[in-house]
Amino acid sequence: MGYTYLLTGWINEITERPGILRLNAPIVGSVSNPITGDVRYEVSVSLPANDVNIAGGGHLAYEPTDAGLDKASLSERLYLTDPRVPIERSQFNLDVSDSANSNQKEIILSIDGGFKPGYIYELIYQARNPVLAGAGMSAIRDLVSLIRYGGENSDQLNQLDLPEIEHTVAYGFSQSGRLLRQYMYDGFNADLEDRQVFDGVVPFIAGGGYGMFNNRFAMPTRTNGQHSNYLFPNDLFPFTYGDSTDPFTGVTDGILKKASATNTEPKVMHIQTSNEYWIRAGSFPHTNPEGTAMRLYLTGCVSTQLVAHNMDPAMVFRDGQRQASCLQILACGIRLACHWLWRCTIGLRKERSRRLLVILALMIVL
Repeated sequence: MGYTYLLTGWINEITERPGILRLNAPIVGSVSNPITGDVRYEVSVSLPANDVNIAGGGHLAYEPTDAGLDKASLSERLYLTDPRVPIERSQFNLDVSDSANSNQKEIILSIDGGFKPGYIYELIYQARNPVLAGAGMSAIRDLVSLIRYGGENSDQLNQLDLPEIEHTVAYGFSQSGRLLRQYMYDGFNADLEDRQVFDGVVPFIAGGGYGMFNNRFAMPTRTNGQHSNYLFPNDLFPFTYGDSTDPFTGVTDGILKKASATNTEPKVMHIQTSNEYWIRAGSFPHTNPEGTAMRLYLTGCVSTQLVAHNMDPAMVFRDGQRQASCLQILACGIRLACHWLWRCTIGLRKERSRRLLVILALMIVL
């Protein structure tokens, strides 16, 4: 059994940097009749600062309209449930600048007296030119389908002389794991000819949510935290892979409902750490532990950040303890997911004339 690795970029709102894969999504609307709407950004700092990027370091925001720039509102509050305290428009400034090869803008917010650590600053303004953010998921679908099944426009791929691709597994870390949940829920695991794209999906530390991946004025890098970004629409029903019923609305739905209807349901290995149970609604995906197409694992006593920021797994912390790394567990989990597919679809066959080759689509957190 061999592996072919494919790395994909699917986010439009990151800046162009060496070594970074990104999506160049088209603007929805036209120059003569642009789409406009209110957008909302939350900003917070851990140390005193005079100015901040409203979308976060290395990320871009939607361009304000002239009216949106003039009438932008800013408020501050210490806790999520505290009343918002308005800040006069004359006391803050928005510096909007172009970013290379992007249709979004870098926007720096500055405020008289600077930002207070720990406070939540909420900026709202009218923006224009939303992008087709969901094109990232369709690109993943189409690219993997093309590699797997061939077809029109596959001449350049043929030049790579890839071995025959027989089975596919998608892996996503954190934000990209949430993207994979959205990918399955929106029905992208069936290609344009209703063929299955991924046989297996491994969302790692995705928690119970999705993200703003496929909507107007999407912000794919926003995620709910304990103290900030809590009101962004990430943790939404349905949470479970199989069907469940929302007790508040009576609606029955599931992440794999569309895939089941088209017979393109993948095997899912959902892996979490304790962090997801603390702040990422980690218990929501497994209200019912039964099922044969979904497995859920908890990796205890490991730090989520060891993978996210490539910290030294042997780092000694202030209390003298060492934190374990989940890298080895994760690598083992991906191998087990491939073995699961082997057992279900190949291992029971007695004769093989060609080796299994799994393509692993890595959606890297950016």
